[in-house]
Amino acid sequence: MILGHAITELATILGRKFVYLQTLMIKPFWGSKEEIAFLWYIKFMSEELLWCVTMFVLCKISYQYSFRFFTLSCVFFLYHLIDMTMFFYDFKRSYNAYMVLMIMMIAGIIALVWPYKKKCSEGNVKAMY
Repeated sequence: MILGHAITELATILGRKFVYLQTLMIKPFWGSKEEIAFLWYIKFMSEELLWCVTMFVLCKISYQYSFRFFTLSCVFFLYHLIDMTMFFYDFKRSYNAYMVLMIMMIAGIIALVWPYKKKCSEGNVKAMY
């Protein structure tokens, strides 16, 4: 997690160390021909990576306490992983894909948080005695 936070300053370090990078423009997106400044690309990419690392650490910690909390944190980790992939694809410009992703995430959270009762069958009751 410390490394994830340190990576967010990579763009600043590169900009001060290599001055020519401050004006360098690249076309990194798979689904778009738009250009972006190299240092801004590094900055945005490192922030996306930080979110993924943070959610991964949350998953690791929550696994020790509650399976339900673990699965809930896995939903958020998966969301940020897909979000990072969408950044690489077209700089998060697929608004319809984001709406579908958001609806699926909300549905997953509701399904995980929704209270449920275990049905006791006769076999379960006999097994208890």
